[in-house]
Amino acid sequence: MKTCRAGSSWVCPRPRLSRCFRSDAALAAIARARDERVPNLALYNYPSFSGAFSALFARLFHSRIRVPCLILPFSSVEPFRDADLHIPGLEKCYLLDFLGPKGFAAKLAQQSFCKIIAFEHRKSAFSHASAKEDCPENLVIHSNTEKSSVTAVYEYFSAQLAENRSTNVS
Repeated sequence: MKTCRAGSSWVCPRPRLSRCFRSDAALAAIARARDERVPNLALYNYPSFSGAFSALFARLFHSRIRVPCLILPFSSVEPFRDADLHIPGLEKCYLLDFLGPKGFAAKLAQQSFCKIIAFEHRKSAFSHASAKEDCPENLVIHSNTEKSSVTAVYEYFSAQLAENRSTNVS
């Protein structure tokens, strides 16, 4: 990238926005997931350390039990739309460290037959959530304002792994 000198100060050209999170690559990955009937989808809050580590725990869990999971960043800059996420055969969709834009989680659950499992710890995010009576049965929100979502995600996947081990031993 070149810079230009204008008078006595340096002027940096505006960087081109060549990448976004609802990119052609992300939409192509979702299309492949449709074709391959991937059973799990994890969307994590980006940019957030809690979201990134939550995605890591989802990745470790699914690789350990050898079940495919598509993991994608979710940014409020150009968010996925609920229509983007229609994947036949999807069993679980994890929303890691966010609930999405207003009504996103509930709308996603209403338009899908899969189980939506969301983790959130910010009080401000609950203004975006639908009223409890509007929430479908397939939407489960793990919320605890006393601890971070990454801790809740770690505990959730650890318990699921322990449950999976005990089921396989039986």
